[in-house]
Amino acid sequence: MPQNPSMSDEQWRWFQLYCKADTLSLSEIESVEEQLRANTADMDLRVQLFAYYWKKVLRNSQHESAEHRLFEHVLWMIDNRPEVRNFGGPLSSTANHLTPKRFTIARQAWLEQVRKHPANGDIIGNAGAFIVWVDFETGAELTERAYALQPSAGWLRGHVHHCNFQIWTSPHLYKNKWREKVINVGVRSLQTEPNGAPFYTYQYVADAALSLGRYDLVKVCAQVLHDWDYPSTKQQAKVYTSLLALREGDRRPALETLSEVKQFHLCPDLVFRVASELFKLGERKSIVEFINNLKGRTRKSSRERWLQQIANNQAPDFN
Repeated sequence: MPQNPSMSDEQWRWFQLYCKADTLSLSEIESVEEQLRANTADMDLRVQLFAYYWKKVLRNSQHESAEHRLFEHVLWMIDNRPEVRNFGGPLSSTANHLTPKRFTIARQAWLEQVRKHPANGDIIGNAGAFIVWVDFETGAELTERAYALQPSAGWLRGHVHHCNFQIWTSPHLYKNKWREKVINVGVRSLQTEPNGAPFYTYQYVADAALSLGRYDLVKVCAQVLHDWDYPSTKQQAKVYTSLLALREGDRRPALETLSEVKQFHLCPDLVFRVASELFKLGERKSIVEFINNLKGRTRKSSRERWLQQIANNQAPDFN
């Protein structure tokens, strides 16, 4: 894999160490542990150990000390390298896997760093990205503070993922509130934060706008995605154009979109959404053809289940 041009040499090195960490043997890990005890500030060593234990925790490994050792590295980084952004993603995502007691300790450590460095956007943003996993209000407030200090650093681009997640986890009564939040955060991100991977932000904004009936905003997102001229974004654009056409009573763009699907790119869930809406409109023959055309791209058991559901006059459970 070639080095991503947006990464510094340090970022690229850490990324490679992170990817290879779970291939290390127990004796190799013990050697890295010993080296780290001799030089606790060596981030290359710490990244390897962090990644090793983090992946053990994610895979529900029976490694008896994985969670404890992971937490030790999390606290060390908060206390000693709270400004490091090029490893902030993996670090922040551990928050959702800590015990309540450990999260509380880590949260307090982050807030202490924020108190000590009230004008450091990197530290405040990292704190927000960590805390928001469990304490949304505090994490969101910190993210906004970091954005005010560093409006082009990409803090909102990460935060919109958390806002979108709230749509799926909140009671139905509050879903539209979160959709408005996604649009607010997402649009500001798209307008002010360069670089990154904004196609996800466009998807979140377009999804929220579609549900709220803000079709002009959906059209804007679809046009931008289409103009990028990548297979993945063009597929997204076609899907949104199809969904808009369905709301205007025109099925043809949606039927054409399904018939043209040769492979999934970044949005299989969106393609399945088109299929689900067409099924409700009675387009069963087209949905059967679509499912049969997915051979080699989806599991045989899934295709068989969907076809059986249609035969039983049930909607396919694509999701």
